[in-house]
Amino acid sequence: MEPLDSSTLRWRRGLVTICAVGFALWAFASGLLIVDAWRGKAGIFSATSVVPFHDIVSDVTPGGAAATAGIKAGDIVDLRSASAPDRWRFRTGHWNNGETSTYLVLRGAAGRLVTFRARRTIVFRPGLWDSYFGVWYVGEWYSFGAWYIGSLGALIFATIIALRRPWLVEARILCMVLVGSVVDFCLDPSTFITPWPALDFGAAMVGSIAADLAIALLIVYTLLFGRPISATRKAIASLAFVLIGFDCIYSIVAEVGEWSGAFDLMGGPFGTSANLWEQLALEILPLVAIAAAIVAARGRERSLLVWTTAMPFLVYLSSIGNTVADNVAAGVENQAFVYLPGYLGNGAQFLTPFAIGYALLHRRLLDIGFVLNQAAVFSGVSIIVVGLFMLGEWVLGTWFSKAAHATSLEISAALALVLGFSVRAIHGQVEGVLDHAFFRKRHDDETAIRNFAEAASDATDADTLALRVKETLETYADAAFVTLAMGDGHGHYGDVSESDPAIVALRDRHKAIDLKTFSTQLRGEFAYPMIARGRLVGALVLGPKRSGESYAPDESSAIMQLAHEVAGALRILALEKVLQEHHLPA
Repeated sequence: MEPLDSSTLRWRRGLVTICAVGFALWAFASGLLIVDAWRGKAGIFSATSVVPFHDIVSDVTPGGAAATAGIKAGDIVDLRSASAPDRWRFRTGHWNNGETSTYLVLRGAAGRLVTFRARRTIVFRPGLWDSYFGVWYVGEWYSFGAWYIGSLGALIFATIIALRRPWLVEARILCMVLVGSVVDFCLDPSTFITPWPALDFGAAMVGSIAADLAIALLIVYTLLFGRPISATRKAIASLAFVLIGFDCIYSIVAEVGEWSGAFDLMGGPFGTSANLWEQLALEILPLVAIAAAIVAARGRERSLLVWTTAMPFLVYLSSIGNTVADNVAAGVENQAFVYLPGYLGNGAQFLTPFAIGYALLHRRLLDIGFVLNQAAVFSGVSIIVVGLFMLGEWVLGTWFSKAAHATSLEISAALALVLGFSVRAIHGQVEGVLDHAFFRKRHDDETAIRNFAEAASDATDADTLALRVKETLETYADAAFVTLAMGDGHGHYGDVSESDPAIVALRDRHKAIDLKTFSTQLRGEFAYPMIARGRLVGALVLGPKRSGESYAPDESSAIMQLAHEVAGALRILALEKVLQEHHLPA
C-alpha cells in the first residue's frame, strides 16, 4: 500500500464523507420507494406543455384523484394561478399521499378551479404474464431491484476505493462519479418526495448539479488516458464542458423561474425541443469521449479504461435509446420495445460499480479479449441449446399432439437429456467457430505454445531447447523476457536460493504464482513450476507482456503445460549427459 501523506489523508476523509452523505440519501430515498411500492402510486395524470405555463392533459389515471375531480384528457391547465408547490408537483408529476392541489382547468372557452387530494391506491394486475409477455410488469420490479442493489453497490465500492486507493487520481474521480450517479437518482423528483415541496425543489436542483458534475468528471477521467491528448479529443472535451456548464446554469435558472412563476423556459414547444437536443448532446458526448480515449490508449492503460467505462458507456447508450423512445416512439404499441433500452440501462447501471471496483482494486485485470471470448461462447451455446429445445418441443408437439400427457412429459424429458449430454459437443463447436472468426490469433498463439510443449521431448540439446523456450514465449505469449531458473543440485535455482519464498511456494504448490505477491529475488510477472517426477527442477519466469495486457487463463494453462514438458525433457537430457561423461550406455 502506498504511504499516506497529509494530502492523501485529506482526500480519504473527504471522499469517505461524500460516501457517507450518499449512504444517508440512499437510505432515505429507499425508504420512500419502499413506501411508494407498498402503497401504490398516486396516479394523477400526465401532461405536455403547449405554451409557457399552459399544459395540455394527455392522459388521466382511471379512478384516480384527477379523474374523480372531473379532469379529462384534452383539458388545458393554466399553471400561472397555481401556488409554487402545486406548480412544482404538477410539472414533476408526483404528489405525496393525501396532498391537496388546486388548478385552473380550461376546457374550450370555459375555465374552472379544480381541487383534488392525491391518494395512493394498489392497482391489482390482471396477470403477471399479461400483455407484452409480462415484460412491462416484470420490468417495474427489475428496474427497482437494479437501482436498489446497484446504487448500494456503487456506494459500497466507492467507499472501499476511497479507503484503499485515495492516492490514485483516477480512483478519486471514479469514486465521485459513483456517488454522483447515486445522489442524482436519490434526489430526482420521482424519488425524493417529502411533505415539503420547497425541500424537494432544492433537492432536485442539487441532484441536477450532481448529474452534470458526474458527466464532467467522467470526461475528465477519459483525459487521463492516451496521452498526449490529441486536438480532436481536446475539442470534444471542451465542447462537453461548455455544454455541461450551460446545462447546469440553464436548469437552475429554469427551475427557479418555474417555481416562482416569473418565466417558463421549459414550457412550450421550443422549450421541449431545446431540452430534447440538449439532453441528447449530454448523452452522446460522453460516449464519444470514452470511445476516443479507448482508441488512443494502449496496453494495460486501455484494459483499465475499458473495464471502468464499459458499463457507463452502455448506460449512456441506453439513455439515448430512452430519450428516442420517449420522444420519437411514443406512439409505438409494443411497450416492451419502448421500455427495452431502460431495462438494459438498469442492468448496466447495476454492473457499473462491480466493474469499476474490480478494475481499481484488483491489481491484475482479467484480459478483455478472454472475457469477450468466454461471453460469446456462453451466449452462443445458450442460444443454440434453447433454440433446439424450443424447436424440438414444437416438432414433438406437432407429431404427438394427440399423445397422452404422461407420454408428452416423457418425450420432453428425453429431449432435455439429449440436449444436456450434447452441451459439451455444442460448446466445442461454438468455441471453434468463434475462435476462428474473432479470436484466431489468440487461439493460434495458444496452439503454438502447446505444440511446442508436446514436441519438447524430442529435443537433443538442453541449451537449444532453453533458447527455443524463450523465443516461443516471447513470440506467442508476448512476454518482455523469459528466464529459466534451473536448480543446480546445491540449493540454488539460477541466482536464487532454494529458501526464497517464491521457490518455496512453487515447490509446495506446484502451481503458477504471481511474483508481485512475494518478497522474492526472482524478477518478473509470473513464475511457473518446472516439475519432473514430482520434484521442482526449475522455475520458468515470464516478464510482463510488451502490450501491457495480462496473461489470459487459457494462455497461462498452455504455459504451465510447456513448463511441465520442458522440465521432463531437460531432466532426460541432463541424465544422458551424465551417462555420456561416465561412458555408460544410455
